Amino acid sequence: SIKCGLERGDGKDQISLALGDPTAYGNLPPCPAVISSITQSLHSPTTRACAGYVNACGTPEARAAIAKHHSHLKEVSPDDVIVANGASGALELALTALLDEDSVLLVPRPGFPLYQVIAESHGASVVHYDLLPEHGWECDLEHIENIILQEERKANHKVVRGILINNPSNPTGAVYSYAHLM
Repeated sequence: SIKCGLERGDGKDQISLALGDPTAYGNLPPCPAVISSITQSLHSPTTRACAGYVNACGTPEARAAIAKHHSHLKEVSPDDVIVANGASGALELALTALLDEDSVLLVPRPGFPLYQVIAESHGASVVHYDLLPEHGWECDLEHIENIILQEERKANHKVVRGILINNPSNPTGAVYSYAHLM
């Protein structure tokens, strides 16, 4: 039978590959400037309202600042910005807008399990495409192309709504080259 952790009795340290919070062990401390700014805002009578409810898409000031920051290549309007509650919240919003029943989302293998949970909650299905460890965990582009052709041949129409590309990759940590992404 398969034994885990201390049950093995071999004295080796257990390595958890479960989902986790990267801040739990102090490996990703918050930026001191952010802590200072939040503290000042909470103590200031003029900005104390920031501790209350805000527009679900984010405050107008935050959306304007994000739009300005990302307007270096093309003008981005604050109306095009939605501030989400973390990456998982942003992913949920994006996939909710993209997927519906009987659509298909391609996700990397290995990959983060939340993609599949969100897709299936909308009646979509997930098909895994391979990452190539011998090529720095880059996407197997030929495999992706074959999956798309196969899925659309099966359905007799376009069903693949998206290809999720996580860069840097979770869980491998690979960062794809510009050439690979293009």
